[in-house]
Amino acid sequence: MVAAQRRAGSREKFKSGTNAMLRLLGSFLLVIALSACVAPADQNRALARTNEVRQMTVDGRVRDYCLYVPNSYRPGNPVLFHFHGGGGSCQVDYLIGERWERKADAMGFLLVRPSAWNKVWNACSVPPERCRYPIADAEKANVNDLAFFNALYHQIEADFGPGKTYVGGHSMGGMAVYLITCHRSDIIDAAYGVGTTFRPQSCPGGPIPFLHIHGVSDNVVPWPDGGAPGPFPPEYPWPSPLRGIETRAALNGCASEVVRRQENAAATSFTFRNCAADTQYWVVDDCKHGWPGQVPVLLLGLWVSCTGVFNGEDVLWSFLQRH
Repeated sequence: MVAAQRRAGSREKFKSGTNAMLRLLGSFLLVIALSACVAPADQNRALARTNEVRQMTVDGRVRDYCLYVPNSYRPGNPVLFHFHGGGGSCQVDYLIGERWERKADAMGFLLVRPSAWNKVWNACSVPPERCRYPIADAEKANVNDLAFFNALYHQIEADFGPGKTYVGGHSMGGMAVYLITCHRSDIIDAAYGVGTTFRPQSCPGGPIPFLHIHGVSDNVVPWPDGGAPGPFPPEYPWPSPLRGIETRAALNGCASEVVRRQENAAATSFTFRNCAADTQYWVVDDCKHGWPGQVPVLLLGLWVSCTGVFNGEDVLWSFLQRH
């Protein structure tokens, strides 16, 4: 009798334990099922194609930026911050933004294009630095474009979780990029500038891979010595683009010697030797102040064009993704 009671008690305990395990297993499977239903929707929403203008406030100023998230983007893919030329905005970028959007579609990177304040960048926006560039409204107003980039970088990092960070720009946007690379080498993996220049200033940052492309016949920022062509006042000349490149090379720990190479029918490259970070520039024939491969456009009252032998975004992306 006692043995029978013990067996019955054991059966009840086993049955109770089994039921508890089944309830626990059921709850676990329910969580998995709900997760399977919810996760793809959240993921699709986060990664859906986006092409819009957004705003943020920095130093009391409302700043715009164009955000392009291609369908091919996934968290961990690179992000490219492209800075437009003076006189434009991220919405009016002389078709260069559209070229980068097509490249983003093909390569799966996130594209962020900030807008300058009043259409011009303050390329010496860390007081007491002063550049006195020909178009200096942003500098006169003490616009801090370095602070804008820092805030935008952290916003994009929080929202999209990109991997490597690249920055680049055309014309005055390239001048802003030179400034940013002076101060944020801790977060930037590689950079570029097209038809731009750089006035030597305080550069506390470290080496950053850099590619500069410049037209031989640039009619806005003359190659190689700079100056004040076209509508710009002669008392505020552009600094020498070649000297700016050499300054970046020195910051990258390069030797003064360069290796010359004919890249294609229109472009010759010059690569500095023994650098801590890859540093080179391309000089392009039959190229004014336009974007390589771009049809002629009216910029700052001047017609600019550049050879159609190659597309600038192809060459630049090839350089960026190696770093």
